[in-house]
Amino acid sequence: MPKITGATIAQHVAAQEAAIFETAIDLFAAHGVEQVSIGSIAASVGLARPSLYRYFPTKASIVVRWCEVTMAPLVARSGEIARLDCSAPERLQRWVDVQLDFLVEPRHQAMIRASMETGDLTDQQRRTIGGLHRDLYATLEQII
Repeated sequence: MPKITGATIAQHVAAQEAAIFETAIDLFAAHGVEQVSIGSIAASVGLARPSLYRYFPTKASIVVRWCEVTMAPLVARSGEIARLDCSAPERLQRWVDVQLDFLVEPRHQAMIRASMETGDLTDQQRRTIGGLHRDLYATLEQII
């Protein structure tokens, strides 16, 4: 019988999912998505590969979650900038600064590479990532 590490099953599941997610991101950032297998993620977390599939059925599902988690604060901050009470050129400069700050972060660069390298994205996953970009650029449209 597997050992439950949380106070409840829900807490255990959440902790396992978070461990898998963080481990996968670290591995993807260090080695690239194509060089990392589901088995290597599972082994790094201490799970059997079939157990990992309960949380994330594919590497692409991890990459999509990574994009969602990483881009949500960027979209939110960009929206805040778009709504500032200052001139459009000032808002545009702030918006660009936030985007550049985002792009120079190694972990963000790794996420971008991962989203481009992942060959098994479904059409729905592509739409999800595309939607994140549309949301981001909608904030730019509010400025210009």
